[in-house]
Amino acid sequence: MLQNHADREEKTIRMYFEKAIHYPTLKTVIDVENVLRKSKKPMKRVDIKKMLKSKIMHKTLNIILAYLMERNMAINTDEGFVWIYDQQGVKKIEEKIQRGLVVKLDQ
Repeated sequence: MLQNHADREEKTIRMYFEKAIHYPTLKTVIDVENVLRKSKKPMKRVDIKKMLKSKIMHKTLNIILAYLMERNMAINTDEGFVWIYDQQGVKKIEEKIQRGLVVKLDQ
C-alpha cells in the first residue's frame, strides 16, 4: 500500500526525534510554536525557517516538529504543517473538571 507524503514525512521526523544527539532550547521550540500558531495556512519547513527571527538547523526543526506532533499540537499534511492545539478548548475542559465533570476513557 502506498503511503502519502505526510505519512512518510512524519516517520522521517520521528526518526530525527528518537536519534537526536542534542535537543533544541525551549526558546526555539516556543518560536516555532508561535510561527505555526499565527499562520493562516499550512507551512512547509522552508516557510517556517523564513518566519523565524534566528536561523535554525534542519535537524533541530525536525525535532521540534516531531515533538509538536507527538503532543497533538501540530499535524503534518500534504500542504505543510498546521497548528491544531486549541488552548480555549483545554481551558473549558479544565473548568468542567474542577466543577466535578467525570471523564471516562474508552479502553
